[in-house]
Amino acid sequence: MPPALPSNIHIAGDDFVAPRPGEWVRFCQWVPWARGKTAGAYRSTTISVLSTAIAHRDLSLRPLSVQTPSIFSKHIGESLEHIEGVLIYLTGAEVDDAPCRFCLEGNGPFPLCVVSVANGTPSICANCRWASHQCTFCNNNRNDEGIMFRERLFQSDEWFNLEATLDALDAAHVSQGTGPTQSPAATRVHQAQLQVIQTARAVRRYVNARRL
Repeated sequence: MPPALPSNIHIAGDDFVAPRPGEWVRFCQWVPWARGKTAGAYRSTTISVLSTAIAHRDLSLRPLSVQTPSIFSKHIGESLEHIEGVLIYLTGAEVDDAPCRFCLEGNGPFPLCVVSVANGTPSICANCRWASHQCTFCNNNRNDEGIMFRERLFQSDEWFNLEATLDALDAAHVSQGTGPTQSPAATRVHQAQLQVIQTARAVRRYVNARRL
């Protein structure tokens, strides 16, 4: 039986702490919008992956984005980007120490900068995906180099000793540099990998915090 539309939406205020996963997670991961799922088939890989991913927070909006649940649900269903954006917000990793430029400027409906970290999804934050904006965490909304590098990193044995792995990767990338002799393609790969490392560090901090 499809979950009911939640009766309210959390609004972020001073000293905001994201609420635990709740009614909005169940509702959004059901994907009740035609632009996200038709005849039981998901309209994108990102939606398919995130509809079953573990959620880390319930839906919250910035104070300037206050809307009724029914109106905001209609906004979610307006586009594939909106649906993916809200699922990224519910399931992704919060980047609290260095949010992307778009979030830092107060753009988008969500109060936190939350980046997708699931395999097979783009390294992009929820607000940027919602707005179809070029996120500073991703050179391209479908950044193949970043996705492949992240998947190799997350599937490696070194993931379980990630701090040492990331230190080594940082040193390797610093030594490679991005000098004038480097090709544009190599520079793009280099930048994509650095962004994945930054995101992985945020994930590591999030996982450690959840273990406390």
